[in-house]
Amino acid sequence: MVVGLIFIIFLRMIGLFQTIPFTSLNRLVPIIWAGVVLQVFSGFTLWSSKPAKYLSDGMFLWKFSLVILGVIVTVYFHKTLKREAASWRETGTVSSWGKQIVAATALVWAAVFGFEVPKRECHENLRKFKSTTLARNAAKGVLRRSCG
Repeated sequence: MVVGLIFIIFLRMIGLFQTIPFTSLNRLVPIIWAGVVLQVFSGFTLWSSKPAKYLSDGMFLWKFSLVILGVIVTVYFHKTLKREAASWRETGTVSSWGKQIVAATALVWAAVFGFEVPKRECHENLRKFKSTTLARNAAKGVLRRSCG
């Protein structure tokens, strides 16, 4: 949700979707923040199930750092959008700072979205499921599709 809405705003700010006024983009910001809160809550819930395991995993620490960075750049993006959207509408162009901050926001949230479960964890789960014949047959198709 966060990545999708940020990219819609990004595309508008680089010149696409010109029928959408810049000032109406402010209406998407509360939805973006709701998505951020949902993402942080679900991440915390997942982390609380195995905190020692996740804290020792470098990928988790990278993703956590990117989420924090994502929140920070989203705050700056929100402030910029609120402050400058009216002038963008009047001039018909987005300031270079506006383009830079929305590009940074989109890039950071795309990076957060891009971090997945490490492949080794998928393969460990596959080995666990192979312990019984019935589970082995079910797990082959399901886990191989989800682990790539």
